[in-house]
Amino acid sequence: MDFVISLPKSRRGNTALHLFQCDFTGYVIATAMADTSALKVAQAFEECVYRRFGAPSMIRHGRDPRFMSEVFQTFADMMQSRSRATLRYRPQANGQQVRSVKSVMASVRVYVEDPLQ
Repeated sequence: MDFVISLPKSRRGNTALHLFQCDFTGYVIATAMADTSALKVAQAFEECVYRRFGAPSMIRHGRDPRFMSEVFQTFADMMQSRSRATLRYRPQANGQQVRSVKSVMASVRVYVEDPLQ
């Protein structure tokens, strides 16, 4: 899981993009968010991942306080999923996610800059 936070405000008030990625297949799910609190992150995970695919065996995330919070850790425990934080200042620890963020942002830029949209 990862965030892209520095986005302009959309018509619906969203300013962040929350990305979920399957380590095995590389499948990416992106959801726009206005509020990035730990509770909203857990709700987005439940709606976008858990309802579609069930509980994952492991959740890999950065050391963002929202992912390390008691709310999210309790949610992971309820799903019986292990929660693993990547190493700080080491993009190689979660390189697949870093590349996905770049690809998604390139796609978003093309969509936003297209005058027909």
